[in-house]
Amino acid sequence: MLAFAALIIKNLWRRKSRTILTVLGISLGIATIVTLGIITGGLSNTMEKIIKTGEADFTVAQGDVADFSFSSITRDQLKEIRATPGVKSAIGVLLGFVQTPKNPMFTLFGIDRRDIGAIEADLTRGRFFDDGKDELVIGKIAAKNLDLKIGDTLPVRGKNFQIVGIFQTGNPMQDGGGLVPLANLQKMDKKENQVTMVLVKVTDKVTDIESFTDKFEKKFDGDLTTLASVEDFSSVDSGMEIMDFTSTAISVLAVVIGGIGVMNTVMMSVFERTREIGILRAVGWKKRRVLTMILGEAFLLGVLSIGVGIAIGLGVIHFIMTYPVAQSFLVPDYSFKIFERAVLVGVLVSIGGGLYPAWRATRFSPAEALRYE
Repeated sequence: MLAFAALIIKNLWRRKSRTILTVLGISLGIATIVTLGIITGGLSNTMEKIIKTGEADFTVAQGDVADFSFSSITRDQLKEIRATPGVKSAIGVLLGFVQTPKNPMFTLFGIDRRDIGAIEADLTRGRFFDDGKDELVIGKIAAKNLDLKIGDTLPVRGKNFQIVGIFQTGNPMQDGGGLVPLANLQKMDKKENQVTMVLVKVTDKVTDIESFTDKFEKKFDGDLTTLASVEDFSSVDSGMEIMDFTSTAISVLAVVIGGIGVMNTVMMSVFERTREIGILRAVGWKKRRVLTMILGEAFLLGVLSIGVGIAIGLGVIHFIMTYPVAQSFLVPDYSFKIFERAVLVGVLVSIGGGLYPAWRATRFSPAEALRYE
């Protein structure tokens, strides 16, 4: 068995350059799958934490918007949400995005001072802002990346906001941004009496959240939608769906292109070794053994590609996470499912690409193969 395995390795190593280039080509597809999977999973986790911020049972956003950040809920709608039977509390939050020297997408969360406790932001230093003042409580990640401390100022659309505290929530999007008075952000963004989302906490009498949210949406006749999990997020943001589709499409392309690459490499190897295969058949090798050898070579190409591809993908993620903007939105998701997909693609590529060459090799008769030049 060891001698047979050594023969397979030796056959691949005869053409080092061809083998290395084939492995590299397949591994780049696998690396892309791994990278996109880790990023998509991380963003999903981030949005899940946004939806379930603090004590919220679900989040309310404007229905039928292309992007979550475009959501707009009026003050009257907020009042109606608070007046809905079964709603214990409803907290309006406005999202704003500003550019800083190291982060072009610095996120501001506009919220009333009295509501900060409900989002469970742990104050590590300083104090929370006072309503009506140009004060900002900065997240722990943002403070580190922007090298800011209490007493410093951060220019925000022509105004200098004084940093009065540093907080952390465990959500990279919040910890990579800052909390400001809701009225101040509404005025700066020209969104008076508007919020992006409403964090809703229901009373103890509500035992079935799903039924409650269904009735809630019917009440607002589709103008507002509820987000109880990340699966609901696609109703207000197509970005996650696009990333999922892109990841799936790349997986399919990686299988097709990688399979063709493996087939080309193994097929060339088979034709170059026609006489050798004929000799093996002449000395007693059965078709099954020849088939196993060729498929083994294809499978080994896949295994090498899986290892190299995963290593490249992890390296790319490590590089991406050196940028402050990435740290402000993403905690990489190294779930088993992502690596399972990479392994599956590698196996499909190797076996799928090796089937025809292996079958072709078994069709050689010993006599014809020995006469082959």
